[in-house]
Amino acid sequence: MKKFVVDRIEGDYAVCLDEHDKIHEIQLARMGFTVKEGTFVLYDKKKDIYYEDTADSEKAKEVNRNRLKQIFHRKEDK
Repeated sequence: MKKFVVDRIEGDYAVCLDEHDKIHEIQLARMGFTVKEGTFVLYDKKKDIYYEDTADSEKAKEVNRNRLKQIFHRKEDK
């Protein structure tokens, strides 16, 4: 399976990046699930179907939450 992450939505397309940072434009109608920036997507070429990779999407959200906590709750050096 090929893996993508949604970079942005442009009209009826999800602009995605693959593992090599190559850009792919995928019609939202082909996905069959709600897509937003940061959603991880798997493509099964044999079945010609896209799946949401909820596990990696949640991991990325958690990493970003932790980064924000560190940024905004860090102690100031004086």
